[in-house]
Amino acid sequence: MKRGACIDTLYTELDFYERFKAAKADGFDAVEFWDWRIRDLDKVRDAAQAA
Repeated sequence: MKRGACIDTLYTELDFYERFKAAKADGFDAVEFWDWRIRDLDKVRDAAQAA
């Protein structure tokens, strides 16, 4: 079973793009977030790849 984290509600003390690494460090296999229209999708891709 894979585990996913909603990074809009978790790791709120971190910058949004740093939350990808935090979720990976905690053992999550995937992340989700709300409303992609308010996000820089290039930065999302970069943060996900870096994690």
